[in-house]
Amino acid sequence: MLAGCALAHGKASVASGASQAAAEQSVQNDTYDVQRKILGGVREHCCVRVLACTWNMAGQPPPTAETLWQCGVVPHPSGARHHVVAFGTQECERSIQASAFNPSKAAWETVLQEALGPSYRAVSASNLQSTHLIIFVHAALLPAIGDVQAGAVARGLQGTLGSKGGVAVGFSLGNTSMLFLCCHLCAGEAPTDAAKRNADANAIDRGLDLCPAGAPPSVRGRSRCSSRYDRCVVLGDLNYRVRMPRAKAEEVLATGDLARLAGADELRRDMRRRLVFEGFGEAPLLFRPTYKLDREGIAFESHQAGKLILQRDAAWRGATTDVMGGRTEGQGKGKRQGSGEGEMGVVSHDGPATRLVYQKHATSLPSTQSTRAWPGPYDSSKKQRVPSWTDRVLVKPPNSHMHPVGYYAVWTALGLSDHVPVHAHVSVRLRTQGTARADRVDAMHAAWRAVGRPWLPHEAHQGTRRWVLAAR
Repeated sequence: MLAGCALAHGKASVASGASQAAAEQSVQNDTYDVQRKILGGVREHCCVRVLACTWNMAGQPPPTAETLWQCGVVPHPSGARHHVVAFGTQECERSIQASAFNPSKAAWETVLQEALGPSYRAVSASNLQSTHLIIFVHAALLPAIGDVQAGAVARGLQGTLGSKGGVAVGFSLGNTSMLFLCCHLCAGEAPTDAAKRNADANAIDRGLDLCPAGAPPSVRGRSRCSSRYDRCVVLGDLNYRVRMPRAKAEEVLATGDLARLAGADELRRDMRRRLVFEGFGEAPLLFRPTYKLDREGIAFESHQAGKLILQRDAAWRGATTDVMGGRTEGQGKGKRQGSGEGEMGVVSHDGPATRLVYQKHATSLPSTQSTRAWPGPYDSSKKQRVPSWTDRVLVKPPNSHMHPVGYYAVWTALGLSDHVPVHAHVSVRLRTQGTARADRVDAMHAAWRAVGRPWLPHEAHQGTRRWVLAAR
């Protein structure tokens, strides 16, 4: 009897194991089919969606993956809609001084991989003391990735230390070369500090020796690394400030006139003068300055401080925003924001939680002056730093090849650092002409034999959003 029971149990175990193996095989087949459709969609539309993130972590240890999801710093795997994710951090894991002795960012990379999920694979990372850049690509696009390169240029202490500088990762997606550059430039509000930042940014661009494989001599001979690649994204704590007295900046913030504040931004001023980042562009600055924020007394677990900003801005604009889909609906009677360089006709994006907050609170909060009269939780120390957009994302070329879908500050992460993370969603058009990298193109075409429905909606190239061309 016991033997019979044991035999029956063994048969049940075998059956259970067979069904589990079948289930796993089914999941693998489904995953393979999805990846074929994703890759086929990219081939059909010659377009990929890129999420570029920059965050100065103020030397804090990495948050958990759950915290990153809750705060909207990293999209949850269930809602992932990007082909490429570039995450640049400054003062990551530990302070600049401590990073000189222990520059490892292994813990942060592990948390990011966990947050993004198994569908994304790390292509490459580049690290310089406390400045870090890592590139993730959806697994479906791995057959099309090649020519991966990484580099770094130190600019601390007259170019000898890694306390400031830039890190870069370059690769080819099919026959399109892409460069991501993360910078941490020198700080300071003195009038001469902007010139130092310009010099550092130009030195980093010229100092990187990355170049696409198979590039002709005319391309290899270009002095700037960003000019050797087809598509380029610059992100990081660029540290450019708003040239305005603190009291005046608070007064302007209280009225919500971001266009006036953006008009005093050092970076846009110097880009117009072609002093730095020539050929780059940036989407309109339609979010509040991201530096320097007070961390004391803010319970970021409840996100109430960040939601307060979103609620006030939502009530003022009277709009709803779908950040991930790149759509803006309902302009209401709120004032539409410009960039300080002409009306752009774009409503602000303030983070992944914006849509939720708008829908829940926009109708209950009156659009009154009292709702807007709050400059924000900015520096209350003796230095009284002027609220500034130090954290930026720039693209090159700033045209239909790199189309902005969303550009916003993740205010729901308020309290994790004295900076707020900044996200840019960019729809990148791929090259369709052949190049010398024919072997990589052939490999990609082999992976694209089965064409399915596109993963990236073609509507990403529709709408009124456009880059602010800094160099006219």
